[in-house]
Order: sequence, then C-alpha cells, then structure tokens
Amino acid sequence: MPCEGINKNRFPGIILSAIIFSLLFLSAYTESYTVTLYASKNQQPTMLMTTSVSDPSAEVRFDPQTYRFFVERGIGSGYRFNTTIELYNVTNLFAWQIRVYFNNTLLNATNAYYHPDEPIHKVNHIEVAPIIKNDYNETHGYVQHAISAIYPDYVNVTADDYPLGVGICIIEFEILMKPSNGKTLESKLTLNNSDTRLRKDPDTIIPCTKKNGLYRLISADIKVPTDYPTIQQAINAANSSNTIFVYNGSYYENLLINKTIVLVGESASTTIINGTGGTVVYVNADNVTIEGFTITSGSQGIYLYKSQHGTISYLSLIHI
Repeated sequence: MPCEGINKNRFPGIILSAIIFSLLFLSAYTESYTVTLYASKNQQPTMLMTTSVSDPSAEVRFDPQTYRFFVERGIGSGYRFNTTIELYNVTNLFAWQIRVYFNNTLLNATNAYYHPDEPIHKVNHIEVAPIIKNDYNETHGYVQHAISAIYPDYVNVTADDYPLGVGICIIEFEILMKPSNGKTLESKLTLNNSDTRLRKDPDTIIPCTKKNGLYRLISADIKVPTDYPTIQQAINAANSSNTIFVYNGSYYENLLINKTIVLVGESASTTIINGTGGTVVYVNADNVTIEGFTITSGSQGIYLYKSQHGTISYLSLIHI
C-alpha cells in the first residue's frame, strides 16, 4: 500500500498465535474480520501482518483493493499516492495488459511503471510504454500498461509459488480536490474491462477475475479532542457509519464500540489508547473499522463480541 504498505512476511507461528490471542478474543459469533496490524513488544515495532482469503481462480486485482485517506492527516490537493496491481494464480502467462479508468475530476494519473517483482521480466520479453490519458472524456481518464514474453516463453504465477499474489504494475495518482467537512470523495479504479486481459499465447485469452479498486478521501464527521474531549464521548455522540478522527495524544480510557463507525487515529505511534486494565476496546457491532492506534495497559487489546465484517489495521500493541 503506497502510503500504507503491507509487508507480506509472516511471524513465526508461536509469536503470531500469541499476538492474535492477545489482540482479538473472538466469540463464536464473530467472523469475516480483516486484520492488518503492527505488533510490538517493549515499544519496538516489528512487522506488519495481514490475513486474507483468496479465490482460487486466476485474478488481476488491486492490492489493496481500497486506498483510503483522511483530510485530517494532511491529505489534500497535490498529494500523490501509488496503487499496485497484482496477479494471482495464473499459469502459462505469455502477456498481460491492464487498463484502469478513474474519475478525472478527483484524480490525475502522473506515472505508471512495472512492479519490481513483475514476473515476465524473468524471460525474454518486450516492454510496452504506458499510456496515460487524463482527458479520455469529461469525467474519466485511464492508464494502460502491458508487457509480452517472446513466444514461446511464458511464466507461471501459481498460488503455490505466490500465495499472496505478485505485483505487475504501479500507477501513481495525484489528488485534485478534497471534500468538505464530514464528506467523502471517492472514485472507482476500474480494472474490470475488455482492455484488461491475460494471454496464454498470441491468440489465446486466459480467463480471469478482474477486481476493481477504490480511492476514498474522507473528512471526519467528529474529531477528538476538537469536538469531544474523550474517544468514548465521541462514540456515544456518533451516528451509525460516522467517521471519528482522533488526533495525536494519550487517551486514558477503555472503549465500548456498540455501533457501526470508523475510528481512526492520526498516527499509530503517537495516538495512544491507554487502558485501565481488562479489555481496552470492546466491540459489539458489525462493520466497525479501527485504525491507527497504540493500545496499551490491558489484559486484552480488542475483544470482538458478535461482531462481523470489520477491519482492524495499523495498530501497535504494548504491554497487552
């Protein structure tokens, strides 16, 4: 993830199990959570871990699928970010071409280039210069990129060899405008079109699933401590689906999240939820997002009870 990258290395099994157990004590009713976290011990961050489930068929997709930014983190007009397109579980790959459409009133494409791990570069190949058309029409632009092996060479990108997929292309975008307070601007990054295709040979298309991406720039509905001095007061005042942004600082409280909200800290290293023991964050609602905090001083970091389809990301756990 450009501004929020994923390290796909894994913890050793014992450490991983301990981290997951201390972070999430899941009830039998809890399922379908996406977990991406920073784990740390004695205030020394280690690495990022992500869990995901992939469809076994061949895929062309964005990684991650959603590129989400917050105005309160200083993101606005002129800010540039990278998106990554990857392949998953493709055999006998001779060539690929991708085309991505985007809203040109919100974004401007500034660059496109091959991912360092692009697999066709390992065999005899022909590179193709990217095409960037920001003015394709009044509302959309597109980026197109491609590469071909020299027949009969090909490569395999199997799920066994690349269980998390392999990057093929990076596209850089520039943000053109930011939303007003409490609003969100978003653009689909449309990869699913006839100009995105994989080839087995010069005449044969490889069937594949094409997964679009999404860009979102969010201005929070509620800010802590600007609107409310504590995070819990902000949660209590929030409506369902509100975004709460928490500025840097230490917040000495245990949290109960019982509604669908997005709870975001300014920085995982400097936005600290300092519990008073027990469970620091108790979640009893579906579709909850928690991102960008250090959680400390409790026996359990986050407890999910009858909670589904949420996202937990970019957390640092200390003394849990």
